[in-house]
Amino acid sequence: MAFTVIEARKPKPPYKLAHAVRSEGGPAVAVGDAGPEGVAQQLANAISIDLARMQAFLGLHDTPALTALPDDALDGDAFQRAVLPNADGVVVRAAFTSDSFDREGFRAYALASWMEWYSHGRAAEESRRWLLDGTAQWLVARDLPQQQDKLALRAAFAARLLQARGRGAERAVHAWLSVREELGPCLADALAWRMVASLAQQMGEPRFRVLSRSVLAERPPGDARASLLDPGFAALLAQAGAPGQARLTRQFDALFKAEQARMAGTLDRIAVPQVRFSAQRMAGNTFEVHYRTGPAAGEVPPFSVLYRTPGPWDGEIAPEALSGSTAPAPACCRRRSRAAPACSPRWSGATRCSAAVPGWRHSAGR
Repeated sequence: MAFTVIEARKPKPPYKLAHAVRSEGGPAVAVGDAGPEGVAQQLANAISIDLARMQAFLGLHDTPALTALPDDALDGDAFQRAVLPNADGVVVRAAFTSDSFDREGFRAYALASWMEWYSHGRAAEESRRWLLDGTAQWLVARDLPQQQDKLALRAAFAARLLQARGRGAERAVHAWLSVREELGPCLADALAWRMVASLAQQMGEPRFRVLSRSVLAERPPGDARASLLDPGFAALLAQAGAPGQARLTRQFDALFKAEQARMAGTLDRIAVPQVRFSAQRMAGNTFEVHYRTGPAAGEVPPFSVLYRTPGPWDGEIAPEALSGSTAPAPACCRRRSRAAPACSPRWSGATRCSAAVPGWRHSAGR
C-alpha cells in the first residue's frame, strides 16, 4: 500500500507598517508618510478604491492589506515589490513624492503585484502573464480616457518593434516573458492592456469576468497540490468560452496591424537611438562588452546601462534585480560570464515611454 504525505506551508504573520497613513475606506492600504501633506493619504485612498473594484470584479472577499513605501532613490516610473521572508502580504515601493511619479502606472503595478501574491505566483506564469499585466492596466484605465490614449500609443509602438523583428502576436501569446524583457515593462504593460481590452470587448464583460476569475482569482493550495490541481491556461480559456491561443494569435496580429496603421503618422515621428553591442573574450570564461550609440533623428537622450550576472537557469530577470550606472559602463558590467543579456540600455526615450517626437514629448511613464 502506497501513501503520500503533503505538508502544508506554515503561515507567516502579516506585514505591518507602524508609521503609516491608512486609507479612509476598505480594503486597507497603508502608505509610508512622506512628502507634502495629503500626498500619502490621496495615494492610499486611490489604491484602496482600485482594490475594491478589483475585489468586486474578481469576486474576492476579505482582501488583506497592501503596503506602499516611499523611496526617493527610484525613478518616478520605477516600482518594486518586496520579498518578505518572515512576513506575508504585498509590499511595494515607489518614488511617489517625485514630480515625475507615474501615479496610474503604480496603481496598476500594485494591483498586478497583489494578484500575483494572491495566486501564489500562478497568475504570473508565462502563458497567462499577459492577462495579469493587461487586466491590471485595464482596471485602472477604464475611467481614464487620457490614460487609454497614452497606453494605445505605447501599445502601437510596442507592436511595431515586435513586428520589425519578425515577432508578432505569436510571441506575445506564447513567450510573454521574453517579450517583456525585449520591450521593457512600460511598453509590455501597454501591449498587454491592448490585448486584454480587445479580448474583453470581444467576449463581453460577463464572460471576460469569468475568465479573469478563473485565471487570476483562484488561490491554489499552499503546498505541492498547487501544481497537481492546475488545469492549465488553455483549458481555462475553453471553459470561459474564450478563443483558443491559436485564434488569439490571429486576432491580435490583425489588431496590432490596425493600430499601427491608425497611428502611423505619430509612430513615424518617433526617433529611436540605435545602440550596438560587441563582446570580446577575456581571460577564462569572461567577456568584455562594448556598446556604441548610433545616429538618431535629433539629440540622443541620456541613458544608463543596466547589468546583472544571470545564472544558467534564470527565467525572467526582475527589473529591481538590475544594477545601473551612467556611461561608460563600470568594470562589473564590461566583464560578465554571459555577454548577451548582461548589459542592456535603459533609455529615457521610447523604451521608457518618453518618445522623442518633433515638437512635443510623450509623457513619461513606467
